[in-house]
Amino acid sequence: DTRTRHIRNFYDFMASRKLSGVKDASAQIISDYVASLQGYSLVYNKHRLGTLRNYFRFLHKSGFLETDWSDAVPRVFAAKNRTIPALWGKSEIEYLLNSIDRGNPVGKRDYAIILLVAQLGLRISDIAELRLGNLKWERKEIEVIQHKTGRPIVHPLPESAGWALIDYIRYARPKIESPYAFLTANAPYGQMSPATVGCVLARRMNRCGIEKRPGMTSGMHSLRHALARRLLEDGTLLETVADIMGHTSYSSTSPYLKVDVEGLRECALSLEEAFADD
Repeated sequence: DTRTRHIRNFYDFMASRKLSGVKDASAQIISDYVASLQGYSLVYNKHRLGTLRNYFRFLHKSGFLETDWSDAVPRVFAAKNRTIPALWGKSEIEYLLNSIDRGNPVGKRDYAIILLVAQLGLRISDIAELRLGNLKWERKEIEVIQHKTGRPIVHPLPESAGWALIDYIRYARPKIESPYAFLTANAPYGQMSPATVGCVLARRMNRCGIEKRPGMTSGMHSLRHALARRLLEDGTLLETVADIMGHTSYSSTSPYLKVDVEGLRECALSLEEAFADD
């Protein structure tokens, strides 16, 4: 879906230039398109242009285009984990949750979704795919097969998140036959898409007046970042945090060490220690 959106954006750009299709592509058009991406993050542009490069290569190898324009698409270098994640504080999350009106179906649903991300670190794809059968009430656990990694993971279900789920499922969830836990609020009712789940946080931030700080990502992933930080601050081992977050590699978890300020202080050497061997 993401790659399709990236390619569609390029077609929209060509349409704005009154071009009939991809066969009208040229090095100049590609250059103009790249210039239009100024202002977006390096990582975003890296993925968008990488998709476009692969698309042109496919069109040429499949015979749709005589010219392989993939070499005309510039490569963007974006170092991994180049920044320190800007994270939510505990009081901010509490303010956000308390601002949600749980007297209506959408409020009950959004409250439960945000709690699951903030307390368990579930990805939006796993929220969208969460089924009623994944809720093991007798054991107070949630079992999911992670959409991103394909690996099974079991989370303990905190009491607050459990009651939020019960409140939504019993009193707000549309009464239709569907295996999915979270459904759209308007007819025709059905499974929420990851994109729809991802919009929940931005909508709630806007309603309660929380503004995005410079350098802060306001997507659902930012709540996962905050959870990882809290776990590290509580002394949780990095490998345990990696398991909770559903990472397949410690390299995905290591950026959160940057925000464990107290832990970093313990690693610091005094000047005397640093120059002891000189």
